[in-house]
Amino acid sequence: MADDEKKPPKSKRLFINNVDLYTGSNLAKFLSNCVVGASQDDEEEEEADADAAFKKKEGCYEIHATAKDTNFKKPAFVKELYQFDTRNHMFEHLIECDVIVYDISDDPDQIDEAIWALTEIHSELEKIETPKIFILVSSVMTWAKSKPLDPEDPEIPFTEEDY
Repeated sequence: MADDEKKPPKSKRLFINNVDLYTGSNLAKFLSNCVVGASQDDEEEEEADADAAFKKKEGCYEIHATAKDTNFKKPAFVKELYQFDTRNHMFEHLIECDVIVYDISDDPDQIDEAIWALTEIHSELEKIETPKIFILVSSVMTWAKSKPLDPEDPEIPFTEEDY
């Protein structure tokens, strides 16, 4: 391979729950066409108006998802749509993903599943060979009753360590 030739970026597996709901669908559609490791400036803005017009670029995120509606048909931007019989079966697929996105804003029942998934991944950290990124999408109201870290300075922001 010549020095001026670049290797195509390696795609990453990305799990999104409830891809049939508003947030999951839009996240999946957008990320399925984002090249892994590229900045927004590196990408040309190309939006597909319909699933039929969707064209997969090389090196983009590979979307693996679940749907709340069991009759939901897999859209073109989703590589694999799962329906799990058991949580153990689900965990086998989750652990293969590099990025795991849980949206709890549209379906509060997903909070328990997200906590379970994060707990399972954390308990298996010693066995996991590749880094995992876990993203929880929630509404502002999720944090509405959070007590300030310092009552005398309520403007101090929360950090990862505070979690």
